[in-house]
Amino acid sequence: MLDVQNVNTYISHKKIVADATFSLQPGSITGLIGPNGAGGGFCPRVLLGGPLAFGASATHC
Repeated sequence: MLDVQNVNTYISHKKIVADATFSLQPGSITGLIGPNGAGGGFCPRVLLGGPLAFGASATHC
């Protein structure tokens, strides 16, 4: 299981991911949906070690 809490990410002082919180279960298929520019593609990159996410925590169980 992956539990993600309060992901906030900024680019050039603009918040592009705001308080994203979710859990992923083993074997599940999950999609992040939203309008263009909402952070659905950016959030996984943050979790994989991309740009810094401020105030975030992720726990892998």
